[in-house]
Amino acid sequence: MNERMKELVKTVTRFDQDMDGSMEPSERGDWVQFDDLEKFAELIIQESITRITRMGILNNCEDQSIMACDELKEHFGVNE
Repeated sequence: MNERMKELVKTVTRFDQDMDGSMEPSERGDWVQFDDLEKFAELIIQESITRITRMGILNNCEDQSIMACDELKEHFGVNE
C-alpha cells in the first residue's frame, strides 16, 4: 500500500500503521465498520477522478477525461 493509500485509510478507520508497515488496531477500536470501507472506496474514486481531470487538462483532451470521470462516477455511484 503506498503512502497516499495509508493516509486515506487513516482518515476513515480506527487502524494505525505499526512500525513494520502493517495496519494494526488502534486504541480507539479494532473493528473496521462498513461505513469506513465505503468512505475509503469513495475517497479513492474521487482522487482518481481528480487525477484524470488534471491529466486531461494537461494533455489537451478535456472532453475524454470528462467522459471518463462521468463513467467512473456512474459506475461506482459516487458524487463529487
